[in-house]
Amino acid sequence: MIDWPQSSGNHNSMKKLLPILLVLSACGPIDGPIPEPTEKIEKPEVLMIQPLDPKTHAHALSLGFKDTYIVYEWTIDRNNNGIFDCIGEELPQQCEDFLTTVPKDKEIVFTIDWEGQTIERVGRGEQEAIEQYLIALDYFRKALPLAKIGFYGIPYTTYWTRNKDVWMQIAKNQSQVLQAVDLYMPSLYDFYKNDPEADTEFVKRNVEWILDLPPKEIYLYVWHRYHAGGQSEAYATIIPAPEFNNFVNSAFAVSVNGRRMKGLIWWGVDTFNGQPNVWEDPVIYEKLMYDACGSQKDMWAACMQNTLRFIVDEQINKIQYPKEKK
Repeated sequence: MIDWPQSSGNHNSMKKLLPILLVLSACGPIDGPIPEPTEKIEKPEVLMIQPLDPKTHAHALSLGFKDTYIVYEWTIDRNNNGIFDCIGEELPQQCEDFLTTVPKDKEIVFTIDWEGQTIERVGRGEQEAIEQYLIALDYFRKALPLAKIGFYGIPYTTYWTRNKDVWMQIAKNQSQVLQAVDLYMPSLYDFYKNDPEADTEFVKRNVEWILDLPPKEIYLYVWHRYHAGGQSEAYATIIPAPEFNNFVNSAFAVSVNGRRMKGLIWWGVDTFNGQPNVWEDPVIYEKLMYDACGSQKDMWAACMQNTLRFIVDEQINKIQYPKEKK
């Protein structure tokens, strides 16, 4: 396991006891026959980052999915200058407005998504950027005292780097942030179609390295669509269920010293209502909707509701830990 270098900053790392989940099994009658071993299937916790349509959302909640919350960089660093905007004289109204949308009276998982140049500078160990991350963390800890908080993309994941020493150096550069957060929130997106061997190797390698860090709960960011990659024509199209399930389940199959990841955060839950999502280019949106649901725009919402129900049932709800005998 990696040993962190001593922090050069003035922030004290916080150590928290991780919750212990006790699973109680029902027992059969003691005077009956000894039952055959049965398969025990446990599923990771599933968190949804953006709202679905009401019917699909209710269905997902009935399956045990939970809502989670995220703040994006355009709220906390509007100028992309690496300075946290929510304090001082930088007109923090947009931050206060955002906080009205987040529950403060219950335990939640909360993500700070601060990418761009700032996350790259944190990966290089630049102290000024690290300090800004820690200031943001402190701000949201005070605003959301019951929340467990992490940064999107921390720790780092990589498709191409296969040298663990290189990866660990980046983790050491991020060590002040990794020590301070409550949760690790890496992302693993599927970039390429129909390449299961490369996908599995990519997932296994990154998850093993993350599990070798000092223990904290890990929530893995996933997306049911292909991310931008070498095959641009595939970008944002829905991943076939068998490929998606193999990709994500291979991550939850990895165990290091008996530890696995705790759950997943389902990013980009589609809110198709005839309008593009904030992340989506309108031209791409129009093409995706036309290809998936035809040319009648008044039918798109119902069409995508059916599609989302399929994604919930056949993709996200099929993610599980390896089957074990009990």
